[in-house]
Order: sequence, then structure tokens, then C-alpha cells
Amino acid sequence: MNITVKDQDGVPFDFVYLDKSPKADFDVVGAAAGPAPLEVQFKDLSTGHRSNYRWDFGDGTITTSRAVSQTHEYKEWGYYTVALTVSTTLMSDTMTKPDLVRVGYDADFSANPTTGPLPLIVNFDPLEPDTEYCYWDFGDGVKLQNCGTVSHTYKENGMFTVVHTVGNDSGDRTTMTKPDYIKVEPYADWTYRAEWVPFAIWFSDASRGDAVTSYHWDFGDGGTSTEQNPQHLYVVKLPAVTYSVVLNVTFANGLTDSRRREVTIPVPDYEPSSAYLPAIFRGDEIQAR
Repeated sequence: MNITVKDQDGVPFDFVYLDKSPKADFDVVGAAAGPAPLEVQFKDLSTGHRSNYRWDFGDGTITTSRAVSQTHEYKEWGYYTVALTVSTTLMSDTMTKPDLVRVGYDADFSANPTTGPLPLIVNFDPLEPDTEYCYWDFGDGVKLQNCGTVSHTYKENGMFTVVHTVGNDSGDRTTMTKPDYIKVEPYADWTYRAEWVPFAIWFSDASRGDAVTSYHWDFGDGGTSTEQNPQHLYVVKLPAVTYSVVLNVTFANGLTDSRRREVTIPVPDYEPSSAYLPAIFRGDEIQAR
């Protein structure tokens, strides 16, 4: 069989690389939520060359089975994050699906509003309001044991993580945590992006609610800045290093706030891999290397 590979203008390619590196993927077949014990079936959807498998079912159980279909029984209440890693001797790839499996009551909830100025009154609605046990942690030091819709007034500015726990009279519990879910203006916030050369991190202020009169960045490696949107150069280390970066702001109304996040400095991987199988196309001939 003769094969000619051409571009959109009809010009034949001199060569093309066939990427056969491992790509992890999987899905659930059937139900992923229900009462204990819960049996869940997983199906491998990975592609590329892969000689090794590692399933982490999130409850402490790990298997290296290469079977396309995996079945696992969950015995305890809770949310479970499932991860699949596929690899060759030189490369690996991981697919992680947070809170994929739920055993027991659903602790999920919604809130309205989630953003607004001081004082902010928020109504919280649980997905399952008729459970035997309900516990709220609003993130500002206030906790409440009450089922059904609850209301809470935030009297301080900033971002607040809300935790909702539900359960039965036997002591079984499931917990849903939503980080920085409620944003009471004015609040400090920021984003970042990485540049490979010269390994610079660009930080962008995303604070909201009032004019900012001062900024103070702590980059976690001894470096600081008072600019609104600074650039910072990190020393690249192996293995990759994670720094705790903090932005402190002062607003025109006299209020202050800070936001801390973890930033991992990227390290490029230049290691060649046999998982890439180049094929040379010349005219109507194909030669695999």
C-alpha cells in the first residue's frame, strides 16, 4: 500500500512524528453514588503505549491490574477521588477525577449570594435537606448544627471556605468543602502565569470591592514587591519546588485582606522517549524508524 502525506496546499511532508506517548483516561460504568457498600465499575479509556497501570481508588486501595474493566467496592461513607496512572519505562501520565465516587448522603450545597459587600447575608441550601445530622462551618469562626436551609451574615471582608457535613444517627458522615466559596468585598485575590524562559512568573492582581492603596507581595523565596502586577524570577530546581505566595493589600476604606496560594515552578522535561515513534515519509514510501 502506498501512502502520501500532504499538507493543506498539497505539498508532501518530508516527515511526520506519530505521538504514541501514554495518555491516561477512564470513566465510570453505571452508578458512582449510593449507600454503603457501593460497588463501582471503572473502564480504562487510555491511549498510546503503556506497559504499566496504577489505579488509586481513593480509599487506600491501589491495584496495578491491566484489566480494561475494574470493579471496586466502597464500604465507608464519603467522597472519593479516583486516579489512574499509565506509564512506560520513560514516560507516564495521570488522570485524576476529584470526588468521583460518593457513598452515603450527598453533602453538596448551594449559596446565594456568593459575592457582595459588607455585611453580606448568605442563604445556604443543602442538596439533601432531610438528613439526620447536619453541621455547617461558615469559615469565619461561626459553626452551626442545623438541617435544611440556613442563613448566615458575614461581618468581615475576605474569602471564606464553607464546610457542610451530613450523616445519619449511626455516626456515618460525608463532608463537602468549597474553598474560597464566599467572597465578601473588598477582598484580595490574584492569578499568575509562567514563562518557560527565563522561568519568570507573572502575577496579576485580581482584588475586588474597593480601590487598593498599597500592595505587598511575598514570593516565598525571600523576594518581595510592592507593585500591583509584578514579575518574579525563581531559581529552577530539581525536583520542582512549590512556594507559598502571599498578597497583602490595603483598601481605600482602611480595610485589609491577604490571599495565600501555592505556586509550583515548572521544570521542563527534555528527556527523549522511545514512546515517540518517528515515521519518515518520502514520496509514496513510508519507513518506520
